[in-house]
Amino acid sequence: MSIINTFDPISEEILKPTHMVAPIENFPETLIVTFSEHIRELATTLFPVEEIGYFMAGVKLPIY
Repeated sequence: MSIINTFDPISEEILKPTHMVAPIENFPETLIVTFSEHIRELATTLFPVEEIGYFMAGVKLPIY
């Protein structure tokens, strides 16, 4: 039996994001994510940015 066959939309989830990570202080309420290194480089030259963290998606992606 797989998780697809046993999905229960009523029960509480087993894994929650709060189990894996802690909140980042001063993290923006809204953000835009791009995987394009070219777009990230362009944005960091056009706007004042500060790296406040990163996340992993096969590669390390900075959060500004």
